[in-house]
Amino acid sequence: MTSFISVNDVLQKSSVQPVSSVAKLENVLKERGFASELKSWASLTGAGAAHYAVGVANNPFDTTTQGLTVIEVYCDKTPNSVAVSNWKTPSSNPLRWQYKLSTTHPETLDVIVKARDTTRLEIRVGSCLRALVGGRATGPNNPDETKIKVDTGRVSLGLIFRYRESEQWAVLVAHGFDWDYKVSVKKGVRPVKTHGSSKNFLLACVPADNGKQCQDCLAGECVVKCRMEKFLILAQGSSQIYRTLDDNVFDLAIAKIPASLNSPVEPLDVMDFVQFFQNIGNNSVYDASFLQSAREAMKGFLGVSKRCASHSFLQKIILKQHVPSMIMFKKGFKTGWTWGVLGGASEKQFSIVSPVPEGKMPVISEPGDCGATWFIVDQESKTAVPVGQHCGRSSELLTKGDQDFELAFGQPYYTAFSDHSEVEGLETIGQISGFRSSDVTVRFSDCFTPIVA
Repeated sequence: MTSFISVNDVLQKSSVQPVSSVAKLENVLKERGFASELKSWASLTGAGAAHYAVGVANNPFDTTTQGLTVIEVYCDKTPNSVAVSNWKTPSSNPLRWQYKLSTTHPETLDVIVKARDTTRLEIRVGSCLRALVGGRATGPNNPDETKIKVDTGRVSLGLIFRYRESEQWAVLVAHGFDWDYKVSVKKGVRPVKTHGSSKNFLLACVPADNGKQCQDCLAGECVVKCRMEKFLILAQGSSQIYRTLDDNVFDLAIAKIPASLNSPVEPLDVMDFVQFFQNIGNNSVYDASFLQSAREAMKGFLGVSKRCASHSFLQKIILKQHVPSMIMFKKGFKTGWTWGVLGGASEKQFSIVSPVPEGKMPVISEPGDCGATWFIVDQESKTAVPVGQHCGRSSELLTKGDQDFELAFGQPYYTAFSDHSEVEGLETIGQISGFRSSDVTVRFSDCFTPIVA
């Protein structure tokens, strides 16, 4: 059993010097007032609200996009290809732009647009999150007592931390609803929120305002028809805190794990992935060269590191262009073990690329995987370093020549636990909860096993 570590110590141990090209571009854009220009671009192209981060892009299967320092633009809608001063689209792809620093400066910068309408959210959230407990529950045949279906969120449990030593919280994205829980409720009595667990996954009953599942959730339309207010902090009791950055996306959420949990959550055994990996045959859905790189990465694998991978750490791995050093994996509630290759990293987000052989089904993630921890295999220590929580994937397969790729997204733990972030539209756990980092500790053995000293 490993001891508790201050989150400040974890961050310090995980800190890596920024990539010089990234730091330089961040300063140039700040001095130029790029945020204001971006707002104008978003208005002219119909992209809606937009903010940006500087990152390093990568597709190890495409030599034209390996190790590029880029501007990542996060916006509501796919931009229209219209004329904008200092901006141009060099191809027919509306998600790829170039930005010119000035009319006298010859350099153009690559811009990757990450529009919300092109992202498949791996969550199901809806109006039923407005309340943790429901109101009255009555039925047509028996108005005094009825059995109702209560929405239950299954969370692919990510990193667990302690607040002021005693309170145990989990970092996640949001809940997915797919488990029926029947409760007998007398008229006028509010249903009681209950908790349970199933190995690595936390269950939390979340009734709607009226104690029933809302129609949007019943129809599986929670994401596209969510009625949550914009920019609303939901501090529901002392057990769950969400921050909505637009009308249907939870960029960050934390949930309290109650001390009364009847079935404690088990730490995720990453050696199960090693076993899973050994059982993958050569005729699997995975690309052969990709499979060989991953096998090389897993040789001598020991367990989980007691640090997190910062965005600068990930960017430096990309620049080395050694594919086995980029292997990433997670265990999602829906898909179980899946894996891919580091596809890019910024302070805001990291991405994972997975090639899809012709005629095969995509395998990287499915709805319900939100909140699962992505790991990257550190070749030097032969450990899995926690990177961040899974939050979605591209709604369409990417294509290069005759090869298709899946693209999944996650949010870095390193950023989430930092005191603050300079990136607009990005918040930390401290900012959404009011927790001071000096009061937060982590015991990695609560989350994962085995832990490497």
